[in-house]
Amino acid sequence: MESKHFSPIFPNPVSCFWTVISRFSQELFNRYPRDGIGNWLKETWEWHYLAFYIGWTELIHITSIAIGLTLLRIVLNSLILRPLPKYFNIIEQDAEKFPESAWKSIIYIVTWVWALCLCCVSDEMYFFKLDSHWEGYNLGNAIPNSIYWLYMLQMGFYFHCIYASVYLETIRRDFLALMFHHFLTLGLLFYSYGVRFHLIGLLVLFIHDIGDVTLEVSKTIVYFKTRNGVDHALPKFLADIGFAFFTIQWYVSAL
Repeated sequence: MESKHFSPIFPNPVSCFWTVISRFSQELFNRYPRDGIGNWLKETWEWHYLAFYIGWTELIHITSIAIGLTLLRIVLNSLILRPLPKYFNIIEQDAEKFPESAWKSIIYIVTWVWALCLCCVSDEMYFFKLDSHWEGYNLGNAIPNSIYWLYMLQMGFYFHCIYASVYLETIRRDFLALMFHHFLTLGLLFYSYGVRFHLIGLLVLFIHDIGDVTLEVSKTIVYFKTRNGVDHALPKFLADIGFAFFTIQWYVSAL
């Protein structure tokens, strides 16, 4: 009897992306305009307007967390993050950059490990129940506390980043790109929370934020390359591994 051997076939990400754009265009310009594109846009806008909800409680929590993170960062900079490069006699150029990357590394590690626990370790194990995320979806759905506070921390952090980019960090050539990133990320978090797409948002945070962890940790490590006027190979080697992993991870998860 002839045996059959099957090998996995992996989709082409570029082809998949183009297919999504093509199908969306067909739906947008062919199907809905039959009832009038104006009516469809009006109904779509009204649905999002009615569905979107963030109350004063959430805004107070987000603002409080942003202020708390700002104060915590100032304290850590004064007590640990700025003295540490001086202790290891890191060159001045890298010593100025170290506190920013170290701070971001701490936050990204905390938020990503939090998302990891929710997706893969907790009783809910959201990453392994993809087919059930839309079951019982309702605009008034309550958000579990574990996801709620992760969202509050994320939104508070990016709210803090907008302030910190102007007043706490050195303004560099990519300042406008960073500000655009912060506002865009904050908007996406607000939107996914407001229309109760929090389970999908949780998966996005889990898959994408590991890249922020590897990037900032690698940058933090590479700043220890030159100490006491001597170049050390180990920090550069570890950072190169981290940057390589970041490149692979970004290609796999973001594309």
